[in-house]
Amino acid sequence: MGETDGPSQVHYSGYTGAPEYAQPYQDPTYGRQKAGYDDAFMDDLAARIAQRTSQSSGGKIFAEPRRKSSPEPGQRLALGIVSVVMLVPLSAIILAGFHEAGGIGSLIAFGMACLAIFLINGVFNGTFD
Repeated sequence: MGETDGPSQVHYSGYTGAPEYAQPYQDPTYGRQKAGYDDAFMDDLAARIAQRTSQSSGGKIFAEPRRKSSPEPGQRLALGIVSVVMLVPLSAIILAGFHEAGGIGSLIAFGMACLAIFLINGVFNGTFD
């Protein structure tokens, strides 16, 4: 048990903060020109952007339309090789039933497979635009 006569009176005066934070922050580069920024360059850039936006309709910036690119020669070669590789077993499967299906049906199916591969190659290479 304590030897105090009553509750001790403690007055709270509020948070005073740390003394090192009492001064307002000041930018160490204040008064010097910052590295990497050039006023003349920024003014020129802003003028160019303003000129480009005023040239387009309504002040909106539009992306340039993409030009349709044709496949690279390597892509054409790869498609040709894959087409031949797929046509060989497909023709073997179709023509294996040549005698059983009466002959003409197998030839029509083979012709349709060749036409499909021909059209796929033509569309890919841009022949049928």
